[in-house]
Amino acid sequence: MPKRNLAWVVVIVMVAAGLWQLPKTAARLDSLDKTFGPMMAVRAKIAKHYVDSVDDEALVAGAIRGMLSELDPYSNYISAKDYAAFQQASDGEYGGVGIELGRDPDGQFIVVSPIEDSPAFHAGVLAGDRILAVDNEPLKSNTLIEDVVNLIMGEAGTTVTLTVQHPTQPRPREIPILRDRIALASVKGWYRQVDGAWDYFLDLESRIAYIRLTSFVEASRGDLERAIAQVREQRMAGLILDLRNNGGGLLSSAVSIADLFLPEGTIVTTKRMDVQLNEWKATREGTLPAFPLVVLINRNSASASEIVAGALRDHQRATIVGERSYGKGSVQNVYTMPEDNTALKLTVAYYHLPNGECIHRTQASEKDALHGAAQDPRRRRLSSTPSEKNASWGVAPDVEVLMTDEELVATYVTRREADVIRPPSTAPSDDDATTRPAPTTQVGSPPMDRQLAKAIEVLREKLDLPTSEAAPPPTPKPGEPVPG
Repeated sequence: MPKRNLAWVVVIVMVAAGLWQLPKTAARLDSLDKTFGPMMAVRAKIAKHYVDSVDDEALVAGAIRGMLSELDPYSNYISAKDYAAFQQASDGEYGGVGIELGRDPDGQFIVVSPIEDSPAFHAGVLAGDRILAVDNEPLKSNTLIEDVVNLIMGEAGTTVTLTVQHPTQPRPREIPILRDRIALASVKGWYRQVDGAWDYFLDLESRIAYIRLTSFVEASRGDLERAIAQVREQRMAGLILDLRNNGGGLLSSAVSIADLFLPEGTIVTTKRMDVQLNEWKATREGTLPAFPLVVLINRNSASASEIVAGALRDHQRATIVGERSYGKGSVQNVYTMPEDNTALKLTVAYYHLPNGECIHRTQASEKDALHGAAQDPRRRRLSSTPSEKNASWGVAPDVEVLMTDEELVATYVTRREADVIRPPSTAPSDDDATTRPAPTTQVGSPPMDRQLAKAIEVLREKLDLPTSEAAPPPTPKPGEPVPG
């Protein structure tokens, strides 16, 4: 049998196997014919009338990708050509730039968050950037996220150029980025000291500590435990855990970190069509003392961040401050097909919080949220991403503080600058004073943003301390300068 015909037979056999569970009547064959007959008819027309010769294997791959694109952005078909690269990525043996990708309601590819200390982070890629092209090749609306990831990935030491546009910038910009191996520290503090060590105290007089978790990797729990042990030795009174712009990571890391703060109870479950598949629970062993805790989230907190924030909120272990989170709560399984070195990455379940809410953002919930935002000019001005209290995706904060796009960019750039180790002697000279940050009283100490100021206020209330000193700056009006 010719190879091209064999490929189509494989497709039909796979489809027939999926329909085998139908009642054992003629309805099974009728359903198969009615559903997939048009596919074979289109293939026949192409073979007979198309102007050029066509590779049937490419058509098969295109047909499978088309089916998966109707499901969600995270289900994907890995062709034989991309299979080797996919295996390398799964094993962690790859070069990348360090960004978490997502899609906005218009189907555009956006940066959910650059991973801190990654090549993209240092090149100036920002959360919310739309990726328009990779190496000057425009991205099409029907391109899958997995394909974009494959374009950006490559051998460490090579360069990839991203064409991006941020909502606050009038024109796109091209950013060349040197790929590197992505293996980064995920636990950071308030600012770097001269020797490069982190200072974790945000308010030394009130003994309020601050820890940022930038991603969830294997080492995250151990690094977090060591940081908390350090501030407890220094008589910490309360902690702010900052999960803003944290795009997620390993489920096992999220569960173990939530378990660090919870003595018992459900952390997260997975469900398919309202049928529970798995459940992860907290255990008392290794649980930290119940000190006052505030967790910061924003529109770019996704996946594992949402699992931790949602579990701590639902068990009333922490007060959540900020914005509704991103809403990435789907589970993908990979099914390999060794016969032809391909694989199918398929969404099989959704993550649910202890209170039963589904984390994942669906098209229906997004429409409801956008409708609510359209009725409220203040919310429409403050955020291009819906953060409505009646939305049903992500994690809703206990205390909502919306940030403008301009504030988000300013905060992000401020944090990036604060991460750089600058000895006191590196004051700006006359010729570069306009491009380098002015020296501060406390080397590396960044300005305060409104969400963080509110978190301090909430924590001071928990500690029964005066809150007037931590009152957040006023919300900026359109055209006004942004705080910080």
